[in-house]
Amino acid sequence: MAAPVVEQPTDWTEPGAHPVAPGVHRIPLALPIPSLHAVNVYVIEDAEGLVVVDSGWAMPDTKASLEAALSVLGHRLDDVAQFLVTHAHWDHYSQALALRESFGTRVRIGRGERPSIEAFDTRRGLHPRQVELLRRCGADEVADEIAGGPWSVPNRTSRTPCPTRGWTTGSASP
Repeated sequence: MAAPVVEQPTDWTEPGAHPVAPGVHRIPLALPIPSLHAVNVYVIEDAEGLVVVDSGWAMPDTKASLEAALSVLGHRLDDVAQFLVTHAHWDHYSQALALRESFGTRVRIGRGERPSIEAFDTRRGLHPRQVELLRRCGADEVADEIAGGPWSVPNRTSRTPCPTRGWTTGSASP
């Protein structure tokens, strides 16, 4: 039997919790870079607590948007049991770190992301070669925006913004 088709809003950046499948919701969160409008995070309702895939960029507005979307689903930020982060870009990872500071939420990311995270410059909020690589790939406009912007990065005082309890190999078990 085929899964039912779930209608999505015409504008994929429309705030809210949009159902994808039973117990799974897509939440678009705004980004601070004008040419990149939003990132999608996914909430999976689980008996042991919410699992959030990716987290958004750590900013007061994105935290409020995530909080509002969870509220519509009958949940709060402290109901999130863990974040599963797909990769170490700050629009997927930094809010998980900030919420871990507030709630002790478990953050998991694959072992293959370790070199990117360890190379990240937490004082400036940039990967050392990010702007150069964006330019080499032809994304000059995005490179200009990133090079000129003050980015909010959690844990500026820590050496490395690492996941909770070491690195995973792809498994989400504790």
